[in-house]
This record gives sequence, C-alpha cells and structure tokens, in this order.
Amino acid sequence: SSTPVEAMLADDTPETLQALKAGLGVAMGRTLIELGASDPAKGSVVSVLPLPLSEADDLSLERPTLFDLVLVDGMCVAIKRETGEETPLPDVPCRPV
Repeated sequence: SSTPVEAMLADDTPETLQALKAGLGVAMGRTLIELGASDPAKGSVVSVLPLPLSEADDLSLERPTLFDLVLVDGMCVAIKRETGEETPLPDVPCRPV
C-alpha cells in the first residue's frame, strides 16, 4: 500500500458534504453529524461537533472530534486523531492538499 497523502475535499458541493457526513457517521457510530467551523475543502482537518445537549447541560466539556483526511491508493480516508482509527470514504472525492 502507498504512503497516505494529506488530502482535502475536491469540492464542497452538498453531495460531497453529505457523503463526508455519512462516512464520519460510520466512524463515530452515530447518524447526526454536524461539521465544525473548519472548511474541509480548504484543508485536511475535519471537525465533528459533539452531539447537542439538553439546555440543562450547557456546560459540557465535550470537544469536537478531529479527523485528518488522507488519500490512500486514491481513496479518501478519515483518520480519527485521538485513536488513529481509519475510516475509508469511498464516496467522497478528495485531492492532495
């Protein structure tokens, strides 16, 4: 296998962002994925915001979950920064940064 190359989204169309969210949902084991402020079409880091809390819990210390996008053998892969766990994103068009 080839060395992973730092990657970013090839475009930021709704279809691409939907595919990215679907793939990250698999990685995180949940369906609700809200992307953070970073723009994945301008850099290789994608942040996923914590699940919204009830109003009573507004002092949550949850941090966004960070993923690094890389290309491996031409396929976009999200690597969870905390764990190094890799999730292939076959439906997400990526290009080298």
